[in-house]
Amino acid sequence: MVHLPLYEWPHERGKLGTLFSFLFTLFSRINDIRAHINRRRGVKFSRISPYRMGSLYSALAAQGFRSIEFRVFPTTSGGVLHPFVLATK
Repeated sequence: MVHLPLYEWPHERGKLGTLFSFLFTLFSRINDIRAHINRRRGVKFSRISPYRMGSLYSALAAQGFRSIEFRVFPTTSGGVLHPFVLATK
């Protein structure tokens, strides 16, 4: 069981999926530039790297994992949802 930030766009294919991917890439590049500037200034920070569920599933299957499941569990305090990846080798 691994706790990872996961995402999946509502429409992977078509115009809307292309738009989501473009915007995600654009904001990722902007955040990369901000991180580079902060590193140069000596500011300590933490970044989150979300993983697309489809790509992660393919990568785990290629590594020989099977019974790959994505589960989301709420926490008892506040009900915040936390995604987990479950797989067996």
